[in-house]
Formats: sequence, C-alpha cells, structure tokens
Amino acid sequence: MAEYDISNYARKTIMKLDESYLMQTLNLINGKWKMCVLMLLDFSPNGSLRYGDIKYILRDYIAPRVLIQQLRELELSGLVMRVVYPTSPIKVEYSLTDLGQDIVPLLDEMYHFGFIYRESMRNKNRSLNNCKNKSN
Repeated sequence: MAEYDISNYARKTIMKLDESYLMQTLNLINGKWKMCVLMLLDFSPNGSLRYGDIKYILRDYIAPRVLIQQLRELELSGLVMRVVYPTSPIKVEYSLTDLGQDIVPLLDEMYHFGFIYRESMRNKNRSLNNCKNKSN
C-alpha cells in the first residue's frame, strides 16, 4: 500500500511541476540548438546576426532546416526578434528581445555548472584510475 501512496504523490508532484514556472522556462529553451543560438546572439558585437552568419557559424553542427525551425520557435516564444529588410536579396537579421536578454544569465549559470560538473567527473575518474593503478 505504501508504494501506491508514494507513486500517487510522485504523480501529483510531477503534474504540478509540469505546470510550474520551471517547466515553462525549460520549454522555452528546450531544443538542442536554442541555447547555442541565444548565446551567439548575445555574443554578437552589434547585438544582431544575419541568418547567413548564424548558419555559417553553426555549419558543421546543424542543418539549415533545423536552424530555421529553432529560430522560428525562439521568435514565437518572444526571445528572439526577426527583422526583414526589403532589399534585393532580402536581408534578415535576428537579435535578442529584452526577454531574450533576461534569459542569458541563466544560460551562463548553466554553462558554468556544466563546466564544474565535467571537471568534478574528470577528477573523480582520475582518482578511481589512480586507485586501480595502485592496487595492481
């Protein structure tokens, strides 16, 4: 009977989590390349990048079709602004909105945590390898 209580509690907690602000935030940046695009736009010296520049920078990592999809989703979520200039050929620039700029510190912290985590795992693996080598 206790297992049912725990799973019922867990189910209710997960349902609440799914509706939480945390999940809303995660859904905004969910996608393999959204965080990279946001960081690229943040690093841009003039605050915006043309589509071709983004495509060129990420050329070895992301297909153009996927990049367009990620940019559209970021635009729909209000994190990225798309400006089309009526020139020939058409010039399209992307930049962070105020909301997009607000999420950058969060991405910086996530990057920092990833660095700390990777280093702690490397140190842990080195320690394990040293212990194994000493026992042999």
